[in-house]
Amino acid sequence: MILKDRMHKDSVDFERGYSWVSTTDLDDMKVAFDVSEIIYLDEAQEQLRQRELAEVQRQQESRDRERLGQEEAANAATAELASSEFEMIQSGTAIIQQAVQSVWSRPLSARNGMRAILQIRMLPTGELIDTVNTESSGDPAFDRSAENAVFDASPFTELQAVPSRLFNENFRSFQTEFQPTDL
Repeated sequence: MILKDRMHKDSVDFERGYSWVSTTDLDDMKVAFDVSEIIYLDEAQEQLRQRELAEVQRQQESRDRERLGQEEAANAATAELASSEFEMIQSGTAIIQQAVQSVWSRPLSARNGMRAILQIRMLPTGELIDTVNTESSGDPAFDRSAENAVFDASPFTELQAVPSRLFNENFRSFQTEFQPTDL
């Protein structure tokens, strides 16, 4: 009888819109709820991981842009320094050649096509250590006049302003050419 009454009550409640939930149904719903929470939690963790990954990537890109900017600035500074160094070398070379040419007394035996090349060794103060004729013109008077011009034009004190590294690389041992061009 109790079972019959219970079945009757269930059918009446069903008709009225009530629903009875058994403990088994509750356990199934709890499992379903727990699974949905786990799924939601996994999605939240994945979103958090994606945001963290995006932030790490943004920071890396920022560091890369900063490094690139620093490299560009360093390259520009290096180019400017190289340009400045090149200008210093050109200027020092011109100073030596102009000073030597201004005191050179070409001998009467000088002819077009003659050429003498001298190796000049100097101190950073611009003082001459020695000069060596590395390519003779074939005329001893011409070669001697070229050597005398180098000694008379020295010291090249303007070279004192050249940084020591540049001086050592370019002027400590320097070649100059003597060649009459207006004969």
